[in-house]
Amino acid sequence: MHTEPAANNHVRLAYQGDDADVQLNADVARPARAALAAMPWEASPQPGVERKRLELVGASLPRLTTLVRFAPGSHFAEHGHDGGEEFIVLAGTFSDHTGDFDAGSYVRNPVGFVHTPYTDAGCTILVKLRQFQPDDRQRVIVDTRAIDQSRPDAQGHAWLELHRHGSERVRLCRLCAGAAPLQLADAGGVELLVLEGEVQIDGEVLRAPHWLRLPAGAACTLEPSGHCRLWIKQGHLPA
Repeated sequence: MHTEPAANNHVRLAYQGDDADVQLNADVARPARAALAAMPWEASPQPGVERKRLELVGASLPRLTTLVRFAPGSHFAEHGHDGGEEFIVLAGTFSDHTGDFDAGSYVRNPVGFVHTPYTDAGCTILVKLRQFQPDDRQRVIVDTRAIDQSRPDAQGHAWLELHRHGSERVRLCRLCAGAAPLQLADAGGVELLVLEGEVQIDGEVLRAPHWLRLPAGAACTLEPSGHCRLWIKQGHLPA
């Protein structure tokens, strides 16, 4: 059985080192968005690792949402993640002792899981830290490319459920050309990442890669401009 290492053994990664004094999009009662391609890469405390920080909420151990790029050959010391780690691999291959996670892999490492990650060829991931519900102890690994075999519904939307726990739900959605508008609303908020293609929301175009967070109770309608792929998380924000 894996055990959580002592706090002083936590490695200072790009998304776990010098964030204590930073607050970014910390008010979850307000919408937040970021066109990731337009944001510059920032150096991190770890050589060979760059980041684009999207969300930092809290003080000494903040909630983090970060785009992280690892150079080829990056290796890290064994560590765990208090509050859990959730990520989706956007490019390259991320690895640890349990296997290789290629582009399209969705992974949840709960509290108590310990690994020694590395990447031989390099990779880019969107990672969320310290955002698990306290009783969510399930490890999840899903190849999201399976959605390509999913049959669209009558609205032209194909869905792949990635995780569900309590009020929280995480899915991948593929909008086919000519699909009907997609309406999203949740008492626990909505967060999405445009992975491929583009959508319009309230008249504004969101082109991949684009991150959006809407507060609890907010609603939006997404209109695809052709084929589009979205990572969608709902029900995880405080009211």
